[in-house]
Amino acid sequence: MKPINIKNFHKIPVLMKLLLLIALPLCIWLLIVGILNQIAPLIAIAAIPLTALVISMGFFLNYGIRITSKRVTLMNQHMLKVFRYEDVIYIKIIFDNKNIFGEIKAENQKTYEFRFDGIDLSSGTSFLMLYWIAGLKITRKFVDKSISDLSACEKVKIQNLYAEQER
Repeated sequence: MKPINIKNFHKIPVLMKLLLLIALPLCIWLLIVGILNQIAPLIAIAAIPLTALVISMGFFLNYGIRITSKRVTLMNQHMLKVFRYEDVIYIKIIFDNKNIFGEIKAENQKTYEFRFDGIDLSSGTSFLMLYWIAGLKITRKFVDKSISDLSACEKVKIQNLYAEQER
């Protein structure tokens, strides 16, 4: 079975774009200057945020569902769960205009419900915190491609509310 990925459906928040455009080059520059001039504190000052930025972008870009012949991986804002494919009884996925949700049932485990409805990266209530929210970019093309990919897996049950809500 070819791997099925339902990922990269989040919009990148405005402040994250600014961080990537400003902080990433700055940290890389500081790291290079620190290494060339052998300044250990400067290397640490640059390496710590650079590492955090790379790890967080890795998590951000892998939010979603990945189905392979060996594993089913579910990563959302609340959990990272990995199931063995042969243990999965069914995967139910529902698409609508604003979010993606569903459930996964595996043998001898409870049913795991999931929802992708945006990521709130803010931790405060200031005006700028509004720019840390990553909404979803669910389009007809994305839904059609996802349904096409998911229909290749016999354990997946799909419900398309996107088409119903479009009418």
